[in-house]
Amino acid sequence: MQYCLTSNTSDCRNCYKCIRHCPIKAISFRDDKAEIIAEDCILCGKCYNVCPQHLKEIRNDTEKVRRLVKYSEKVIVSLAPSFISRYPDSDLTCMRNTLQKLGFTDVEETAIGATIVKKAYDDMLEEDRDVIISSCCHSINMLIKRHHPACLPYLADVLSPMLAHGKDIKLRYGEDTLAFKDVGARFMARLLQYFLKNGQRSKVEGQKSEVNVLVATSGDTGSAVAN
Repeated sequence: MQYCLTSNTSDCRNCYKCIRHCPIKAISFRDDKAEIIAEDCILCGKCYNVCPQHLKEIRNDTEKVRRLVKYSEKVIVSLAPSFISRYPDSDLTCMRNTLQKLGFTDVEETAIGATIVKKAYDDMLEEDRDVIISSCCHSINMLIKRHHPACLPYLADVLSPMLAHGKDIKLRYGEDTLAFKDVGARFMARLLQYFLKNGQRSKVEGQKSEVNVLVATSGDTGSAVAN
């Protein structure tokens, strides 16, 4: 499977910005091209944001998701509640209605998963542990596992809100259900383009068919996706 973040080296201008900004030096430079070292990368999104040539590419799974929406019985979106900070006049109902028009079964806030894992963290605090590193951030998890394994004992053995919510969705909807976390704006734009091109057309002559998709993520990876 293609790594989810790759570097298109065809137009590299040798500016070294991605190398200078990578916090764990997971980018190599050879033959006048910058390449991401997948086994070291922690998916923080720094290189994506700083590349002036926009050569860092997020894997496009639009076709895969389109097939899942078309052929799977239930596909649920787990949406970060931070979307409201970017779209203050929107709400979860608007998002649900929009994504259901695209074929998704339902949309739920990832905050449900956060409520689930809170109990686990409350129990850990009762254990009088000196240091607890939250496992909510995937980049932090990868950083510790790949580059600071000595810190593993301090990493909370708790599912992230995303995974906890996905597990909860499967319990409620059935094991055959597919759960998607933070359907990024970049991905959604591609998916939306497909449905508008191949799906319903506007019934009003001369009027374009439009569907609004509101998505939000957080952190450098989130801003990279939204960019």
